Amino acid sequence: MAKPGGARVILGFLLFGAVQGLAQNQVLDLDGQDSYVELPNNSFSDLEEATVEGWVKFQEFRRESRFCDFGTMGTGIYVTEVETTRTLRFVVQDKADVQTPDQKAEIENALRLGSWCHLAAVTGRSGMKLYVNGVLAGTAPHTGSFQSIGRNTNAIHNYLGRNNYRGFFRTEDFRGQMDEIRVWSTARTAEEIRANLFHRLTGNEPGLAGLWNFDEGTARDRSPHQRHGILAGNAKCVAADFPSSAQAPAPAVLFGRITDANGTPLRGVAVRLEENDSPIAEAMTDDRGDYRMAVYASAATYDLSATSGRKGDWRLGLQLKAAEWCRTDFALKEAARLSGRVRTMDTNVFQAAVVVQAIRYEPSWTKPAEGSQELNAYAAETQRTDANGRFQFVNLKPGQYRLRAHGNGQLTDYDQGTPLKVELGQSQ
Repeated sequence: MAKPGGARVILGFLLFGAVQGLAQNQVLDLDGQDSYVELPNNSFSDLEEATVEGWVKFQEFRRESRFCDFGTMGTGIYVTEVETTRTLRFVVQDKADVQTPDQKAEIENALRLGSWCHLAAVTGRSGMKLYVNGVLAGTAPHTGSFQSIGRNTNAIHNYLGRNNYRGFFRTEDFRGQMDEIRVWSTARTAEEIRANLFHRLTGNEPGLAGLWNFDEGTARDRSPHQRHGILAGNAKCVAADFPSSAQAPAPAVLFGRITDANGTPLRGVAVRLEENDSPIAEAMTDDRGDYRMAVYASAATYDLSATSGRKGDWRLGLQLKAAEWCRTDFALKEAARLSGRVRTMDTNVFQAAVVVQAIRYEPSWTKPAEGSQELNAYAAETQRTDANGRFQFVNLKPGQYRLRAHGNGQLTDYDQGTPLKVELGQSQ
C-alpha cells in the first residue's frame, strides 16, 4: 500500500491454529459387511407426517440395500435400491406384510454408482413424495407415516444402511457413504428441500426431529432431541468434502403410460432410452402400464422405444431438460421386424445357436476380420438362432441395417451386405 510520500507499507499476517467454525466435514462410511447405524427405536412414532432426507453415495448396487429402514420386518418406512439395479424405491408399509402399489413410489435409472445423490422421502396427509437431487421423482397416494406404523419397543429398529429383513431373506447391507441425514416432523415442500440442499444445518432449525452429520466421528444427533445413534460393525466416519451441486445434477423425469391399440394398459413392457444409438436407461411398465425413469440429460435429443412381444413403437428426437418432467405415452401396434433362417450352403441344413446381428448401416463401413474388436461396434441387436435356425429382430429403430451371421469360424453377410430398410410397422 503506497503512502502519500511514496514509501511503502508491507502488511503481513500470521495465522495461528484453525479458523473456528470451519471444521472438516466427515461422512459415514459403510463397508457392506454388517456395518450400519442404528438410531433409537420409537424415536419418530408420534409423527403423523415426516421427511427423511440425506446424502447417499452407493459404491456397489447390492441386493435390496437400504439408505434407511425405520420399523420392523413387515412394517416400516424405507428407501432402497432394487435388486442390484439403479432403481430407487420408497415404501410406507403400515400393515404387516401388506404392500399395495399405492404405498410405493419408484423411479428407474435414478442412482449413479460412485456419485453423491440427495434423497428425500416425504410422508403425510398429502401422500408420498420421493425427491432426487431436489427434483420430485415419484409419488404415491398413501397418507401413512411413522404414527401409522405403530409402537413396538422390542421389534422396531431404525437403521441407516441396513434392511430390517436382514438375516431372514437374501438382503445385503449398504456399501458406500452417507452424510447430513435429517428427519423432520413436517412434510417438507420441494422449495424447502432445495433451499437447504447444499447447506450444513446446525441442528436448531424449527421442525427438525434429528440431524446426524457425523462431523464428530460419531452418530451423535446434533438436534436438541439427542437421538444419538450407534455405529455398528465396521461403520466409521471419514473426512470428505460436503457434496456440491456439481456432483449432484438435477435429473429430468421421463414417464408415461403404455397401452394396446384399444387403450388397455400393458404390464411388463420394456422401455429403452438411447443417446446417439447407445442405450442409457431402461424401465418396465407396472400393473397400470406406467413407467418412470430419471435421465441425467446431456445430449440434445434422445430416442425412446417400447417393446412387448411382437408389438412396439419408437419416439425419436425427444428433448429432455434437467428438473422437468416429460410425458411420453405409447399405444403399441405391430412392430417392425426382420426375420429369417440360417442354413448351411453345402448341405442346406438349418443351423441352431448361430449368432446373428442387425448392424446399423454406415456408408463407410467395411467388414472387420473375424475376432476383431470392431465386430460389435455397429451392432444394434444380437440374437442366436433357435433349434430350427430361425431368428427375429423385433422393433428395430427405423433406419438401414445389414444382417450378419457368425458360424463355423466365418462371417456371412446377407445378400453381400446389401442394407435393408426398416420403417415403423413394416416387417421383412
